[in-house]
Amino acid sequence: ISPVDAYIKSFADAGADIITFHPEATPDVSKTIDKIKKLGKKVGLSLKPNSSKEIIKEFLEKIDLILIMSVEPGFGGQKFMPEVVSKLRDIKQTILNKKLNIDIEIDGGINFENCKIAKEAGANILVSGSTIFKENKGNLKKNIDLLRSNWLMLYLRSIFFYFLAIKTFQRKIYKKFYFSTQLYQKSLQEFQAYSFYRCCYSLRSAP
Repeated sequence: ISPVDAYIKSFADAGADIITFHPEATPDVSKTIDKIKKLGKKVGLSLKPNSSKEIIKEFLEKIDLILIMSVEPGFGGQKFMPEVVSKLRDIKQTILNKKLNIDIEIDGGINFENCKIAKEAGANILVSGSTIFKENKGNLKKNIDLLRSNWLMLYLRSIFFYFLAIKTFQRKIYKKFYFSTQLYQKSLQEFQAYSFYRCCYSLRSAP
């Protein structure tokens, strides 16, 4: 919504407890933040996929949430854009360095596979529409639970394939299984990506 200032009070009166806006939607970001704060609401800043993280750095001490868009805003059902992960990771590190209390939300194409990537990169709030409402015949509770716990399933899967590949090589039967080399390489990459330390980090940050 642009210009955003004209709608702030309406959203506040309607019951919103946090109001998030794109920096590009206002001529004065600081003034808009102050207007939201004066209404007793929390403030979030949203970054589109092509928006630089630099445009919000000077406002970090004044806000409560950063929303990383992993699709172009406009309509649902789009594919997750993995190029935003590095931006998400950098913003998380900045927040840790400054010891700030800011939630990081990610929205756009979040599913059972990439939710773990988002959480590991620093997101603690996941927004998912299509996956929650369409997967598993629309079983909302099941889909939400899967998004919250999927990091554990991926970790256990990586361990299983890692040791399966090792066992295959130890038994020297790889000549019978032409795929064993690819299996070993794939499982080793997964095991490294989903290492115990990183999974413990996901456990601490999971809602």
